[in-house]
Amino acid sequence: MNQDADKFSLLDDSAIKLPLHRFAHEAMNTIFGVSVLGGKIEYAQSAARAAFEEVDRLERLLSRFIEGSDVWRINHLEAGHWAPVSTDTLRCLQLAEGICDETNGAFDISIGRLLTYWRKSNRPVDRDGVRAFNEAAVRTGMELLQISERACGVGVKARGVQIDLGGIGKGYAVDRMMELLREWDMGTILTHGGQSTVRATGSICDHKGWPLTLRNPEKPSEVWVRFDLRDQSLSASGRLIQGEHIVDPRTCEPARGKVRVWVLAKSAALSDAVSTAFMVMSPDEIEQYCQNHKDVGTILASTTSEGCQMRHMGADFTK
Repeated sequence: MNQDADKFSLLDDSAIKLPLHRFAHEAMNTIFGVSVLGGKIEYAQSAARAAFEEVDRLERLLSRFIEGSDVWRINHLEAGHWAPVSTDTLRCLQLAEGICDETNGAFDISIGRLLTYWRKSNRPVDRDGVRAFNEAAVRTGMELLQISERACGVGVKARGVQIDLGGIGKGYAVDRMMELLREWDMGTILTHGGQSTVRATGSICDHKGWPLTLRNPEKPSEVWVRFDLRDQSLSASGRLIQGEHIVDPRTCEPARGKVRVWVLAKSAALSDAVSTAFMVMSPDEIEQYCQNHKDVGTILASTTSEGCQMRHMGADFTK
């Protein structure tokens, strides 16, 4: 689990007396991981393999880049048409819809065309570029999607709407991994999706949970927070993690200002999505969200004239 260790990393495991079994798997364009404390390695390995198979199954449903996936089929619908989807896809879309409401549109999965536009290094700056931007902007907005639990399907109100679950899909997969591993009676587990989202249960040795470290993103040797993660999830979003093009769905422009955001929440899907939203929300909006959701905490890293500065809001990380 040392990939992208500057996002957050386990503390030195030299004090851990029981064996720590670690397993990794490539999926969703990143590395998923499972760490299990104690027990027989053969059993832990079988449980981890089952968890990774679940991630692969979800990727085949949720990726917009896999032809025939649920999301791929939604993205190829004509206006007024519907596509049946799996229960997992429906649940993920419903979660995304709820978070979009709660963040006043700062998190929006219909942002696929805008992401494609801003991530192109050769964007034209002439009339064609303006037209491409406008076409992407008018096809962005959750109001263009119809999500029906009764029909277990999704419809679109305009042709060319592009769903992208990059801000919630990995978190959803981490939650499903944890659910599955608990069915295997795994008691002390840490799961992560590319280390941008991690979820843990149980505790290690003398700690209250799994010891994690958050560091200054511009000076990784500088430790900002040490805390124990248990029965919660932590996600990180930022320009140094996801590139320069984190787009605000409300303005259709790339995010500015913050270098990184960490969000602590009860589920990985929630922390994943909210950390993305907080990258484009104002401090006042973030503070209001945390007041409305008492179990959510965040640490914001912003560049100032005095260097990268930390600001904490909401639930305490160290309790």
